[in-house]
Amino acid sequence: MALNSANGYLYAAALATATTSAGAISSGNWYRITGKSSTGPLPANLSTGDVFYQKTSAEPTATTVAMTSNDAVQAITLTTLAFVTDFSESISKEKFDETVQTDDVKSYQVSSKPEKTFSVSGYWVNDDADQKRMLQYLDTVTSHTTSGGITQTSPKTTFEALMLSRTESTNNSAVIWEWLPCIIESVQSDKPMEGPESFSLTGTAKGSEKPQTYIRDL
Repeated sequence: MALNSANGYLYAAALATATTSAGAISSGNWYRITGKSSTGPLPANLSTGDVFYQKTSAEPTATTVAMTSNDAVQAITLTTLAFVTDFSESISKEKFDETVQTDDVKSYQVSSKPEKTFSVSGYWVNDDADQKRMLQYLDTVTSHTTSGGITQTSPKTTFEALMLSRTESTNNSAVIWEWLPCIIESVQSDKPMEGPESFSLTGTAKGSEKPQTYIRDL
């Protein structure tokens, strides 16, 4: 039986300043590793750039144990952007022709670096703020506040940190997560006469930020 992933959400992931202080990790929160020693309390099987969820005060690491001088984490704050109705991703590798005259069939060498692209569609949860955030990656946005102030932002060139949940039953509780640091390439937003405002976006994962699928045992 296929996994039912209808109850998924798209989140903006805000990364806090990296910290090495004792007690920086607390249960019920996501973290990204920015520094890791071989003897510190951070999860042994993970490395710099990986993300993890601190389920309890002892799992996956004891929060009462102080980090060493080489350990550092960034707390991740999730802000709900949208209810997701569809998520599609494609991972592909380039191939390079290395055929020589003695080969009966063409021969290729495969790149060790895959490219990961994806598309997400669904419904905005908070119309104004969420749409503005995404539009700023593609368009100049002028904001006029109720007090009369006007600001303008040019299209961004930095990556966006997103997280996507599947089979979510309660807030931030899901079996499968996608950590998606990415370059957003397109955003489409619809405004129907009635009903929720739908959207779709496409992006390419930023490999240096270690995109990954995170499977959590609830």
